[in-house]
Amino acid sequence: MPSGQDAIDLAPQDRQEIAVALEDEVSSLDAKEGEALTDAIAADPVLTKLVSDAYVDAQKNALLAMVGVMLIALAIGSFLPGRHRTKEKAKPGARSALK
Repeated sequence: MPSGQDAIDLAPQDRQEIAVALEDEVSSLDAKEGEALTDAIAADPVLTKLVSDAYVDAQKNALLAMVGVMLIALAIGSFLPGRHRTKEKAKPGARSALK
């Protein structure tokens, strides 16, 4: 396997397919097999970069989804009816709280 930072030259679709295949395999592992896989990934710089890139991409997508939901909620919230504030007329004998 080639090593180095420029060793991974995969299309995004290929990266996605590898990530899905790894996810399927990892979900069926027990603890001991999981530790062995983690050690194998840590020992190979190409796999380490691939996993790191996948993690960063997932975090970006999650953040964009949260921002999208917040913007939609803000847009919907701005059209909801609210209470109209009216100034209460002071009674002739009442003292103003603003003095």
